[in-house]
Amino acid sequence: IMDQTKRERHALWWQIGTIGVLTLGFGLVNWHWLQINVVTYGWDRMDHLITSLAYNDILHTITPQSIFSALAYSNYYPPFVHLTVWLFYKLFGINEDVAVMVNVVYLVVLLGATWRIAERIGRVRVAVLAVTLLCLFPMIFAMSRYLYLDFALTAQVALAIALLLATERFTQRGYACWFGIALGIAFLVKWTAAAFLFVPL
Repeated sequence: IMDQTKRERHALWWQIGTIGVLTLGFGLVNWHWLQINVVTYGWDRMDHLITSLAYNDILHTITPQSIFSALAYSNYYPPFVHLTVWLFYKLFGINEDVAVMVNVVYLVVLLGATWRIAERIGRVRVAVLAVTLLCLFPMIFAMSRYLYLDFALTAQVALAIALLLATERFTQRGYACWFGIALGIAFLVKWTAAAFLFVPL
């Protein structure tokens, strides 16, 4: 039992250290890039920025009516990512670069979920390799710098799969409940979550 506890503590410190270093590196590099980049690419990115500002206006004063208005504002995209951007506005001020930095939160979720999936396959070494390789994927690196829903969707799908595996075919009630929450949030990010989670389910 003592050896098992020691291994679990060792694995936890490796997880915190690896994910912490990778997140800090990503965050610093992306913030520097956002500061020197003065061009906004892509219609979708502009649309999501405008939508996040609309949510900020709606939720200027928190009332039952404003919450209902925020949840019913968009007739196309679910509200979760825009609401997390709104929280960043409240914490750090209204700024295009601040909006994009919400991806740091989703990066932590993505790396943590990837770690858990990889650790089930091959323990700590495989988990370290998996999260490091993930950060080297050009699409992951690029999408973390833009306010698209797809980066958050990737994180939530990975989290849902990690929790799905932890349910042990739904025999672990606690993990099953957490999986249900993660699944719900994934659909509140973007409905295309169904395309990625259908086969694992």
